[in-house]
Amino acid sequence: MLSLPTVLIRPGEADRVVAGHPWIYQGSVLRLTQPAADGDIVQVKDHRQRFLGIGFYNSQSKSTSA
Repeated sequence: MLSLPTVLIRPGEADRVVAGHPWIYQGSVLRLTQPAADGDIVQVKDHRQRFLGIGFYNSQSKSTSA
């Protein structure tokens, strides 16, 4: 089974994602669990490891699409 890199977001930032906002801003990211290249698919979880969705990683942007 393929393990996707995971973007963990900071406490209090999950509400925007759950409400349907399409971007996760760089300042909202707590950490990336493993290296990801631009364009890689990543899973997004809150700081408690609850799954929120999947998206594309972009290290060159101020936001990461989810």
